[in-house]
Amino acid sequence: MSIYRLCESHICRPQSALNAAAYRSGECLEYAGKIFDYTWRNDVICAEIMLPADAPQEFLDRQTLWSAAEKAEDASTRRKTARTAHEILISLPGELTFDTSIIIAKEFIKNCFVSKGMCADFAVHDGNGKERDSHDTEMSEIAPHNPHCHIMLTTRHVSSEGFSKYKAREWESWNNSTLLLQWREEWREILNRTLERKGFNRVPEQNRNINRKPRDDKRGKCRERI
Repeated sequence: MSIYRLCESHICRPQSALNAAAYRSGECLEYAGKIFDYTWRNDVICAEIMLPADAPQEFLDRQTLWSAAEKAEDASTRRKTARTAHEILISLPGELTFDTSIIIAKEFIKNCFVSKGMCADFAVHDGNGKERDSHDTEMSEIAPHNPHCHIMLTTRHVSSEGFSKYKAREWESWNNSTLLLQWREEWREILNRTLERKGFNRVPEQNRNINRKPRDDKRGKCRERI
């Protein structure tokens, strides 16, 4: 039976978005004189950036994208605790090939986030063994043999000139259970359509109550699982 999981969190300072992006993508990135080298990882199946139409093409480079996101927060009145990224974590069906899983993950990302103007940086991990990250323990501890996808999302509107001066407040209401429910149903619909087409059972219905307000957690842990 396919595992259904979707949870959301935020990446806030003092954690660096460059550190988080490097860890998830298995790359070596740099910020503020610090090197974040995770090239030792061998479980990253795919790491890719998806941009809205108006975004600068140079944002397809991970170092450039998240450096710009960090720089945009430097002028914030709350720059020491600024939120530099949103994150969604989804489990991928073990019944599907990685090629198919990547296709449906990209469909979900495009429908729910890129179409709304967010830059999305996603990484698919094969889930063979436990990942460990001192900054992000619960978010990164996945059961063995459970393929999954990390989706990092920017927090500001973007144009050909780069990120806007002000936060996209309509994206800041992630505590809204209606919004979470919309993502849940979109992902479930994509999963079930693909599983049925491949001859597998649909994911089971869940009656999880998501009307409670998630706790505020600046370490990037899953705050709501639906």
